[in-house]
Amino acid sequence: MPCNFQTETRHHDMARNKMMKKRFFLSPLSLRARFHIGIGAFLIIVCFVSAFLIYRHEKSLLEEIAHARTDLVMAAVEASRAYIREELRPKMYAEFGHDFFMLEAMSTSYAGRAFMDIFSRKVPNFNYRRVSVNARNPHSEANDLEKEMMGYFKQNPGQRNWQGLATKDGDASYMRFQPVFFETSCMHCHGNPGDAPSELIRLYGDAQGFGHFPGELAGIIAVGIPVDSALADIRDRAASVFIAVFLGVSVFYLFLIFFFDRIVVTNLRGVLDIFRSSLDPDIEPDLTGVESEKDELRALTAAAETMAGRLRQGREVLVQKNTELEQQKELLQSVFDGITDMVVLLDKDFRIKMVNKAYLRRYHVALKDVYNICCYEAHSGNLEVCAGCKLPAVAESKTALSTEIRYPGGDLFLVTFYPLIDENGDLQSIIRYSREITDQKKVEQKIQQAEKLLAMGQLAAGVAHEINNPLGVILCYTDLLKRQLADFPQGLKDLGVIEKQAHNSKRIVSDLLQFARSHESAKEPAMVNSAIGEVVHFLAHQFNKQKIEVTLDLDEAVPAVPMDVNKMKQVLINLLMNAGQAMEGPGLIVVSTAWSASEKILEIKIRDNGKGIDPAIRNKIFDPFFSTKATGDSTGLGLSVSYGIIQEHGGDITVESDPGEGACFSIRMPA
Repeated sequence: MPCNFQTETRHHDMARNKMMKKRFFLSPLSLRARFHIGIGAFLIIVCFVSAFLIYRHEKSLLEEIAHARTDLVMAAVEASRAYIREELRPKMYAEFGHDFFMLEAMSTSYAGRAFMDIFSRKVPNFNYRRVSVNARNPHSEANDLEKEMMGYFKQNPGQRNWQGLATKDGDASYMRFQPVFFETSCMHCHGNPGDAPSELIRLYGDAQGFGHFPGELAGIIAVGIPVDSALADIRDRAASVFIAVFLGVSVFYLFLIFFFDRIVVTNLRGVLDIFRSSLDPDIEPDLTGVESEKDELRALTAAAETMAGRLRQGREVLVQKNTELEQQKELLQSVFDGITDMVVLLDKDFRIKMVNKAYLRRYHVALKDVYNICCYEAHSGNLEVCAGCKLPAVAESKTALSTEIRYPGGDLFLVTFYPLIDENGDLQSIIRYSREITDQKKVEQKIQQAEKLLAMGQLAAGVAHEINNPLGVILCYTDLLKRQLADFPQGLKDLGVIEKQAHNSKRIVSDLLQFARSHESAKEPAMVNSAIGEVVHFLAHQFNKQKIEVTLDLDEAVPAVPMDVNKMKQVLINLLMNAGQAMEGPGLIVVSTAWSASEKILEIKIRDNGKGIDPAIRNKIFDPFFSTKATGDSTGLGLSVSYGIIQEHGGDITVESDPGEGACFSIRMPA
């Protein structure tokens, strides 16, 4: 039993150790470990690459130097062979005949080998061979490498050189090979044996070296320089460079690791701590567990994915809320647009945030033209709040306020400011509600005018009745006194004054009665242009005396309009006389008519260039007994009577005037 128990325990321990090793190798490496391994491997590669590049460079330099030396050797050998071939051999033939042959003086191969033997004794480490296959001289027979190169030149007839490192008998040499071809001058010794010198036949026989032709590959020239020691030096230098670079990159590696740990790893773990502090370990256990300590990037990626998921969910919520807000905004905008009066939503800095269609139509702008722009800048182009604006007072008091504002063009608006206060009592925004009350004011003025006329009519009727009777008695007794004072001229003169003033008073009373009584107008279709012409002709003499020019601008399209011609002439006379009296010297009066077929409205305008009407009294000129003339010069009933006549015809009479620029009375009547 103890033995079996120990065996089972040992097997269990071995299995546990194996499992721990497997978990160690499969567990994720930390960012620091992966960085160390990666940078270390990269720097090792840099060391090997540096040493390899140095080795290649040195080797390339060695080959260049060897090539230059072999060039020199081949040039020297070729020069000696050319001398024998071109100078010495022809001289020997000329001196001793073509049957003569001296090996040492006439064989270029022999001379080349002899030259290189002497050269090698003077300058060692050079190997020179001129070889061929089936050579006459056994020393010139090609070995395996040389035969291989001869095969290379046969397969590549255009090649005239081969160079490079080659190994022979375990020794490395820089080898240079050049092909040699038979020339015509060579045929005397290598062509037909019958033509060869007898001395050559005696030396080598007639079996080998004959039967060739010009241009045939004769053999190769091989020059070799041993480079074993040079390559060993290059390898030593490459190894030294490797060691130096390795030491340098090792220092750099330690320096880089130090700063990576201090800057990257520390900050990365700080970011992870920030992520972990915002995550719930019950919901994201993988981000707060032990495994995350081993692989910072994996933990950071998981945290980023979790945060991205949360952001995605938050974005979806925001999109939903934004959609709801857009719907509420559209609903609010539709409510705004449904209001026919101008509505503007301003923030606490008076910047425009929302407007309705009535506002856009009024100012002929688009929302983008005024959005987030201060109202005073959008409306007036000012850089500060307009003078007299109530916005600062509303913002300060946080209470609603109303005021009447006359816009450019004369339209009158009732503007109300409603402050919106948040739950903390702070001003959040201001609603500016503008309602046009121009027509309302006109109606109110007409009502007031009608009420005035009614009250004054009733008063005038009573007063006229009470005054008319005494005036009749005065005029009656005036006639009696005239008869009694027929012989008293001064008395008659005084009675004339009394009678004149009594008649003036009677005329005033008659005007009062006419003003007070509402007589039905006898309306018949008539041409307004003709009535205007007759009135102007009637007043022409008086206007000529005042040097006042009257210009007519009559629309020929004006049709016959139902009206009381006499009363209409009375209105025209009153308006023209008032215009003439407004002139302090020569002037101009323009009378114009216009017809609107679509509205069936007739418009008459009488414009002068006189001194104009003071704005302070403009609303009083149609009041009964109101006059700017001296006492006794006018009853003040002319414009009141004219106003009443136009009202009887269902029309309206208005005035436009600025001081110093004249006045324009407009009459609008339905056809």
